[in-house]
Amino acid sequence: MEKNILSIFIFIFGYLLGSVFGPSKVQEKTSEPITGIFEGPDELSIGSNILTPLTEKPIRSPSREVYIGPTVDYTKKLSDSNIPNTYNQDLNTVLEEAYQKDSIHAYYINRYADLAIKEHNLYRFPASVKLAQFLIEGGYKEAAPQGSRLVTEGSNPFGIKYFGDNKPERISNWSDLAFPNQYVSAKDDCKSSCKFVKFRGIWHAFRYHSIFMVGTESMPSHYTKYVSTGDWKNWLNALEKGGYATSEEYRRLLYNVITDYKLYLLDKH
Repeated sequence: MEKNILSIFIFIFGYLLGSVFGPSKVQEKTSEPITGIFEGPDELSIGSNILTPLTEKPIRSPSREVYIGPTVDYTKKLSDSNIPNTYNQDLNTVLEEAYQKDSIHAYYINRYADLAIKEHNLYRFPASVKLAQFLIEGGYKEAAPQGSRLVTEGSNPFGIKYFGDNKPERISNWSDLAFPNQYVSAKDDCKSSCKFVKFRGIWHAFRYHSIFMVGTESMPSHYTKYVSTGDWKNWLNALEKGGYATSEEYRRLLYNVITDYKLYLLDKH
């Protein structure tokens, strides 16, 4: 009888210990990877939560080094899948074209296409042009798959310069998007070195870029006076006439990326 009572007491004591210190409590403290479209400021900076191509599950990277992901045969995925949604068809066409030419570009297009389209719908700046600028300005290439220093140190894939307190008046939520009084120094067209904005994350850079390019209804950007039709070719002309970049080759570079990868297919979504 005493043994039975002792056994019951040990069982109850063990159960109580397990409920306090058991695996369930530990699991509650473990953060799960974020999935889906990046919704806003809660989106993690590049290198924290990395989405692998297409339908693969996200993985968490322990460092800021970008995970490029496994080799994916986009052609096979396209032919073997019956995708009724035209967006998925168009995205796969874009990825197929991009992957044949530059797998790193294909990875980033796949990762940020949804975000570029969402910004397009909000601000009417073409997703195709935004993604092309993102790839070119961000310096994504085989030698630097995580992007340039502006990306790794400042989450600034669009090369937005920092001018201290002389920020555009139409950017009312500056401190929500970027770190005030912080910048990344890098060589460019300045006399010594240029200062570039240090954004809080990639999403924040996308949103700043949208407002910077289009402006607001009461305070439109100077680029909009060169915009008539609003399609991607029209915006390339506006960027050139508005002096977005000092390089005379900038428009041609953007045009080649958009046409080579057929990024214009994403604009209709």
